[in-house]
Amino acid sequence: MKWFKHLVKSGDDSDIETAIELFGSDGYYVFFRTLEIMADEFNPEGNVFLWNVFRKKFRISPNKTLKILSFFDEKTRIFSSFFTQNRKQYIRLKCPKLKSLADEYTRKKSGVNPELIRSESHNRQQITDNRLKKEHSGTSGPTNVVDNKFKKAISTIVVNRLKEIGIPGNVSANYFDNNSLEFLVRKIHFFDYMVSNGSAPKNPIGWLRSAIEFDYIEPEGFHGWIKRKRETILSDPKSSDLAKQFIKI
Repeated sequence: MKWFKHLVKSGDDSDIETAIELFGSDGYYVFFRTLEIMADEFNPEGNVFLWNVFRKKFRISPNKTLKILSFFDEKTRIFSSFFTQNRKQYIRLKCPKLKSLADEYTRKKSGVNPELIRSESHNRQQITDNRLKKEHSGTSGPTNVVDNKFKKAISTIVVNRLKEIGIPGNVSANYFDNNSLEFLVRKIHFFDYMVSNGSAPKNPIGWLRSAIEFDYIEPEGFHGWIKRKRETILSDPKSSDLAKQFIKI
């Protein structure tokens, strides 16, 4: 990316003002420096950097950098999460609005229409919905559509599970704004699968957030696990209608 739009009143943005109040000028610096780093290796699906390399690009303490990134993550301005691979720590970053601020060449190269920008969550949702429809085609029991009479109750279950795992309320609200209920339930199932097979994430909050924001694809083992769990719950006369509806998603 050659450049991205920087509005002249960016400093008056409420989140930027709060960051400056909390972290001084470093709040402003980390936000826009992060966007510059992401833009330099622009990927519309997000960026992954080796943490030890990334943190050295900021001439402030790594701890303060983390606090500022966490602040903007909670504000859903720049999503950040960590993962470890081959004993090395990586940071995954995504700014949903960055590609809409890109120069015209980058927008065209990325397939972004400046007049009609489709949200990442919508595109991701379509892919997931199509995958679920394909998975459930030809089966009699499971469905990926929530019955309207259970929608409120299942939404409450999802909210409580996200809260239990440690997802902040404002982040959960953003997930509901940008994803279908079925999509979120599916990620809860994925999380439960990881826990049940002894692969519980060391950082459950970061893992679940990344699973939702980057639409982690379930491994093959998940499909057999969810099928067995469905059969158990659906065949149990003691299972409530709500439990049956939840597991069928």
